[in-house]
Parts: sequence; C-alpha cells; structure tokens
Amino acid sequence: MKDEENPLEPFKRAMTATMRAIAEDDELDVTFGKGNPFLRGSSAHMPLPNIGCSQAELDAVRGVGDEFALRRRYHDDGVHRTHAPNGGPAQELFQWVEDARIASIGTLRMEGVAQNLDASLEALCRQAAFDTVTAETEAPLSVAVGLLVRQRLTGRALPPSAENVVRFWRDYVQERAGEHIDELRDCMRDQATFARRCRSILADLALAAEIADPPTADSDQD
Repeated sequence: MKDEENPLEPFKRAMTATMRAIAEDDELDVTFGKGNPFLRGSSAHMPLPNIGCSQAELDAVRGVGDEFALRRRYHDDGVHRTHAPNGGPAQELFQWVEDARIASIGTLRMEGVAQNLDASLEALCRQAAFDTVTAETEAPLSVAVGLLVRQRLTGRALPPSAENVVRFWRDYVQERAGEHIDELRDCMRDQATFARRCRSILADLALAAEIADPPTADSDQD
C-alpha cells in the first residue's frame, strides 16, 4: 500500500540493495532526501529523482549510488592520505585520477554500471558548466587529466560535456604523461601502486613541487 502512495519507495529499496551488493557491505546505511549526496564511512546519503523524470536523470542518480558503492569497496582513505599531495592543483588532479580509478573498475565490471556512471559524470560536468567551455583557460587541467585517465583505463568514449574539457588538453597531457598514464592500467585494484604511479604523472606535468616526499613501497606494507 505504501508503494502505491509513494512510487519512489521501490526505487529506494532497489537502489539500496544494488549499492550494498556492489559494495559487498550488507550494513551500508543508505538514506535518501534533500541535501548534497555524500558517503561517510558506512553511511551514504542519496538524492531522489523527480517523479516522472527523464531516463538520463534516473541513470545519473543510479550512477551516484554506483560510484559510492564502488568507493566503499575499493577506496582506502588512509592509503589516499598517505600519497596525496598537500594541496593546490596537484591535490585536485590526484583526486580526479583516484575518482577515475574507482569509476573505471565499475565501468569494466558491467555495462549497466558503466551507463549509470557515464550519466552521473555528464550531469556533474554540466553542473560545473564544462559543456560551455570554449578555451583552454576555462578547462581545468586537473579535471582534464582525471577524465583522460578514465577514458584510457576503460577504452570508453567520454560523455559530451566531459570530452569538451579533455579536448583542450589531450595532446599536451599525452606528450608529457602518456606513458605513465598507460602504466595505470595494470594496477587499478592496487590503490597504493596506482597512487605512486599517479605521482609520476604529477611530475610529468611539472606539479612535483607540490608533492611531499613520496612514501616508499616498504612503508605501504607496514
């Protein structure tokens, strides 16, 4: 009876079940409502699609849930903090590349997840007005590198608004960091190794000055 009164209830149950399955965490607490979506530990807060919304909007909401679930399963905050730059563009780039790693694992896992993640990325890029970028100075390098890494890891075309950012930087990044980007493919599920290789990309792009002394492989194992 409640389902008939609120057509979003079946969606919420299905979304929760899917997120827990992807995260491999039956205790993942998923709530829905207003406010910015977030993932904090084992708690996720999700937006709700509007009743009668388009398929693109529905897929975008599902993509947020899929990304949260993948992050819960494959991302370690401690490893991330150990390797992340101290701030500035280098830190932003490092975060975008880690986001690309997480999304790529899901994209390569199944087509349905890939479509949802593409939809949520397109929505994110449109919200940031990346679809209106007309010059290199308007296209953040950190975003472009993360999106290019995502494309290279998955072999999948980027959504239009994401491609609109990458097109200004593709040749520049490829010339300086293409070899190290290719080396990311074989360590997607090894976050520490992936992070160390990401730091090489930062150096390729002359952002090494913003990087603290890198931890050694031995310190990762302690």
